[in-house]
Amino acid sequence: MRVGVLIRDRDQVSLRVYREHIVARLPDHGIAAVPFGRRGPLPGGCDVTWDPGLGMRRVPSILRRVDGPLVVTCHGARTFSLDPREIAPTWRHLLRERIRRRLVARSWRTLAGRADAVIAVSHFAAAEVAGAFGLPAGKVHAIHHGYDRTIFTPAPPQPPPPARPYLLHVSSGGPVKNVVRLLEAYATLPPDDRPDLVLVIARDRPPRQARGMPGVRVIDRAVEPSRLAELYRGAAGFVFPSLRESFGLPIVEAMACGCPVITSDGSACAEVAADAALLVDPRSVDALAAAMRTLYTDSSLRQSVVEKGLRRAGSFSWDASAAAHAEVFRQAAGKP
Repeated sequence: MRVGVLIRDRDQVSLRVYREHIVARLPDHGIAAVPFGRRGPLPGGCDVTWDPGLGMRRVPSILRRVDGPLVVTCHGARTFSLDPREIAPTWRHLLRERIRRRLVARSWRTLAGRADAVIAVSHFAAAEVAGAFGLPAGKVHAIHHGYDRTIFTPAPPQPPPPARPYLLHVSSGGPVKNVVRLLEAYATLPPDDRPDLVLVIARDRPPRQARGMPGVRVIDRAVEPSRLAELYRGAAGFVFPSLRESFGLPIVEAMACGCPVITSDGSACAEVAADAALLVDPRSVDALAAAMRTLYTDSSLRQSVVEKGLRRAGSFSWDASAAAHAEVFRQAAGKP
């Protein structure tokens, strides 16, 4: 079986990681991946065409030329489930989000009836996408991500302690990641006995509140996965209070490294973490501060969260994800 895979020249790191892990495992299921670009040409002799990179972007025109079974992955529809004012810091950003919403909705009108199957990366994202674009629930398949089990592993017994204890946050840094409230919550903790707060902001500029705040250290660039795993292992806790996630891969990576997690009680964060993290209202500074204080002062609770997190992380794998993708491709092609 052959699957044509749309490859974009520029993609977010998370989308590229997802695509590469699935494509690398498709041969294990008797599927050959045939790459093509947005300008074509469409590869011949494919049983299915797959676009792994849809979300809050318009459907590429080349998909309209596909005359066989079509499968797309949609990584969520954030402005259809969030108030745009929460993710648009200025009126220009707000206007841009509203224009994007109209363009994406218009673009999906033609695709909704054309796609044979839509893959979403969580049950939350599946419901969000189905509601936003008017898709029948049976057409949308929720398939969780995996994580790299060769990199994100627990620390060896009795690792050397860090120079200073720290809490960790890793994200792109955009408004949806809720870093400003995280900083506000951290600022309420007693300065004399709180750990540091390390922010790894991979894409956007760190919030101005982080500049000069005592105890806050900023890494304003992407770091290699091996280094990121070291940061997870050394942290007293991973704090990820995102307002909305389609999946939330850093949650799984942190749990797999034995790092206790605080995350949001809604969207896919709660779905991915289940009962293996401290769940908080991400819009409540007080709740976020209380969770951080509890995590670094209650050693028995912290150990319990670590143990639950390790078990929960074990339920995610790229092998299982690829197998589920292969099943969707076979169903779309009529080759169960």
